Amino acid sequence: MSTTSRMPGSWSSSDTEDWNDAVFEEEVLSTSSTLALDKSQPPTPDGTGLPVNFHLIGPGLFRSSYPLMNHFSILESYGFKTIITLVPGDILEENRVFFKNHGINHHQIHVVANKVSDVYPSAETISSIIKIMMNRANHPVLIHCNKGKHRTGCVAAIFRRCTGWPLEACIEEYEKYAALKARDLDKAFISRFDVKELKALALQEGFVTGAFAPPHNLADSSNASAYTNNTFVSYETSSTMNA
Repeated sequence: MSTTSRMPGSWSSSDTEDWNDAVFEEEVLSTSSTLALDKSQPPTPDGTGLPVNFHLIGPGLFRSSYPLMNHFSILESYGFKTIITLVPGDILEENRVFFKNHGINHHQIHVVANKVSDVYPSAETISSIIKIMMNRANHPVLIHCNKGKHRTGCVAAIFRRCTGWPLEACIEEYEKYAALKARDLDKAFISRFDVKELKALALQEGFVTGAFAPPHNLADSSNASAYTNNTFVSYETSSTMNA
């Protein structure tokens, strides 16, 4: 049976109880077996002062790999209010101190890696992250996993779908960061996730126009944007720029 055919048609309230129970068992009761598959570790700092794969999603929203101590002096300049860690495990003490000293609201929300064909992040898990991202009271927000590729890539891609990006552009951006490590299961998950409710929230909160609008092509969004991965631009500033 193919990977795609084994996936649920959507992640919505209409999913069968059997499938939800299976996910609960895998994700909550048998977390240790899932973690055993995940040997990913934070990357070695690249000397830039920013975490690997650090990039702007849109005004007030950023993505990256796992931030480490040598990144803190640069990250401090972004004035993050919220950091969302998508991987399990103990948070480094120096990170806890950094969060406390800078008044950062830290959320650790475990997004299960799409490494086996019958274990997926739950709809509730992904929705809770997207809702934090779409609440501007939390901005600026940084989301990260270990490498900034897979879990972060899935969340960012689903956020893009919620804001009206075409699926092809969402997958292309995911592949840009995952590179040779892109996972078919991630792409299937991105494609099949039910974004109907979150799309309504994106429209309500104003995430479907201006800097969050779909790009004419991905090259434009990555290389020719007024927003760069080294410059924080507030939502208020972006609204003025796009007026």
